[in-house]
Amino acid sequence: MKRVLVLFVLVIAGFLIQCNGSFHPAAQNTGPQGPQGPAGPPGPQGAQGPTGPQGPTGPQGPAGPQGPAGSNSEAVVAFSGVPDFGPLPGCTLDVGGGTINCPMSAVWTISGTGVSGSQTYGGGAGFSAGNGGLPTQVYAGPSGSGSIAAHSTSNFSVANGTIGFQTLLAVNSQAVFGLANGADLSTSTNSIVFVVNGGYLTCKAKSGGTTAAEVIVTSTLSNTSFNQYQILATSTAARFYLNGSLVATITKNISSTPLNALFSTSSDGSAINVLTMGHTEFKQFVPM
Repeated sequence: MKRVLVLFVLVIAGFLIQCNGSFHPAAQNTGPQGPQGPAGPPGPQGAQGPTGPQGPTGPQGPAGPQGPAGSNSEAVVAFSGVPDFGPLPGCTLDVGGGTINCPMSAVWTISGTGVSGSQTYGGGAGFSAGNGGLPTQVYAGPSGSGSIAAHSTSNFSVANGTIGFQTLLAVNSQAVFGLANGADLSTSTNSIVFVVNGGYLTCKAKSGGTTAAEVIVTSTLSNTSFNQYQILATSTAARFYLNGSLVATITKNISSTPLNALFSTSSDGSAINVLTMGHTEFKQFVPM
């Protein structure tokens, strides 16, 4: 009997070892837990949620730096309108009891050598007095070839601000006009001008007798049309415009000598050269 009891205890102990100390029926069929399996693929992303409410406005940032100062200049106008050059030198008026010299222009000075010329006024022709637009004509006279020039009595220097010159002008078929020191371009050493010779239009700048810097703009300029010419000159550059378009910029030989407005034309005696004037301005923008 004692041996049977010992054998029973041994059987029970073996059973408990096999079932991890449990008498539960499931324990008799469950082995040790295996290793964890690999993670499965991620599922699809869910739909985006609604936008949240806007947060409160943040505090105002500091003030930015002050911008550059604006333009502070004023235009000093020497002339604005259709030029009336007054009579040619030597003009006289018959007043019935004799003759008097024709009134001269206080704005323009006329000079010419060896030329027969005329100015056509609104009220007549030749040397008669009148008002309005006029052409200055140069042609072969008794003395043959010659030239004529009209220059303003006022002048400006680029050392004091930008100089502006513009004119509505018809040229047939030779002319020099723009800015110059005096009226005689053959001796003047300072000028910023347009030069028309037939169909050629050239822009030139000359300072102190140096060789002129020049740009040929076109060789097909019409001699039968009005064109708008403009020059803006500073101490560092001269810009030339034709009918509102920039056609040349010259940065060399910009004269600081006082310059007046100038119109001039000449003839070799074989043809009539005519300048027909429209609205003209000559001014300077002076810093205030």
